[in-house]
Amino acid sequence: MIAAYNAAKAADPSCKVGIAAKSVAITYLDQAMVAGAKGHFDYVTLHPYESAGCTMTHPGTEMEYLQIAGTLRKMLAARDPAKVNCPIIFTELGFAASGQYNKIGPDAQGQAVVKYYTMGIAQGITCIQWFEAMDGDSGPMGLLERTGTPRKSFTALTEMIKLFGQHPTYLGWVLLNDKHYGFVFQGAKGTVLSTWASTKSGDNVNFGQPVQIIDPLTGNTSQAAAYALTTGPILVDGVPEKLVQLAKSNKAKPFTWGGDYTGAKSVSVTYGDKNVEMGLHTKSAESIAADVLAYGGSARVGTVPGGNVFMVDPNFLSYTTTPIEISVVVRRNDSNEPAKLTLTYESTSGYKKAEPYDVPENKDKEWQTAKWKIDDAQFVSQWAYNFTLNTGKYYVQSVTVTKFGK
Repeated sequence: MIAAYNAAKAADPSCKVGIAAKSVAITYLDQAMVAGAKGHFDYVTLHPYESAGCTMTHPGTEMEYLQIAGTLRKMLAARDPAKVNCPIIFTELGFAASGQYNKIGPDAQGQAVVKYYTMGIAQGITCIQWFEAMDGDSGPMGLLERTGTPRKSFTALTEMIKLFGQHPTYLGWVLLNDKHYGFVFQGAKGTVLSTWASTKSGDNVNFGQPVQIIDPLTGNTSQAAAYALTTGPILVDGVPEKLVQLAKSNKAKPFTWGGDYTGAKSVSVTYGDKNVEMGLHTKSAESIAADVLAYGGSARVGTVPGGNVFMVDPNFLSYTTTPIEISVVVRRNDSNEPAKLTLTYESTSGYKKAEPYDVPENKDKEWQTAKWKIDDAQFVSQWAYNFTLNTGKYYVQSVTVTKFGK
C-alpha cells in the first residue's frame, strides 16, 4: 500500500488510490492499517457477495448487508480517523441469473439489482459496480446475455434509473407493518419507495392512499392503496407524505433487526414452535421452527444446515473487541450418543476455533450449558456470519451472547 500510494502520487498527485479487500474482510483491512497502510489510500473497496446474497437466499437478513458501511467506518475511526468518511466502493457485486449460484429462480438476479442498489445507497456506499454488464467467463452474471439480449436485471436497473435519477437522495427508512423494510428516496421527479417482504410468506400492506406501483422486472405499472408484498421488490412512485416524514425521522437512527439492541448486554436465540430471535439470528431464520422441532417444540437438532450459523445484531456488537461469553444450552440426542460442540468465531486474527465442549452423557435427558469466554472476538461478518457450531448428534435449546466490557 505504502509503495503503490507513494509511487502513484509521485507520478500524478491528483490520482486516487484505493485499498481493497475481498468480501467484507474488515479484519484484514484493520491489520493492514496497523501494519502501516494508514494514510496511504483515498477510498476503500469491497466485494460483499456473501452478505448481499443473504438478502436473497435468507429473507429477513438485510442487516448483514446494511451493516457493512457502519462497521467499516468503525474500523476507520479507530485506525485512521482522517479517512473515516472516505468513499466506499463495491467494485464487484452481482448475482447469477441461473446456475449453481442461483437456486431461487430466474427473477432473482433482477430482484438482487434492486435490493443491492437500494440498500447500498441507503447505507452510504459511494458506487456499486455491477458484475457484470455482459456475460463473460464467469457464467450468467451479466445484465445482458453474451448475445446482447437484455435480462430482467437490465430492465430492473433501467427502471431504477428512470425513477431514482443519476444521483438519488436517500431520505430514510420505514418498517411497513413493523417488519418489512422500505427505503425512501428523493428521485428524478418525486419521492420513491423501494420495499419487499422480509419473510417468504409475504404480507399485505396498506399505503393509506392509492399509489403508483412499478414492477422493476417488467416496468409494468399499476395503481393501488394496498399490495401483497413478496420477497420480490417493488418501487412506489409518489410516496405518501406520512411515510416520507416517518422515513426522514428514522434516517439518523440505526437500522433495526427485530428491535434495536444498541444498549443490550446480551442477545439470544431460543428454539421452539417459533424461533425467538432477540438480537441473535440464524441463517435458517423463519424456516427452522417449521422444519426442525424436537421434544414438542423445545429444541433444534444439531444436524440441520443453517441452524448452526449465527449472526449477531451489529448494533449490539461489531468490530469492537470486548470480552464476551457465548453460551449454548445443549444435550445429547435421544440415543445418548457421544457428541462434541465446536465453536468457530470471528477473531482479531480471522475465524478461529475455541476449545471443544464434550456434551456429558445424560440418560435423564437434562440440559447442560456449554460456555466459552472470549476476549479477542471481532465481529465484522466477513463471510456473512459471526460464529458457527459444528453439526453433530446433539440438541440445542438456546444460544446466548453476553458482553462483559463497556
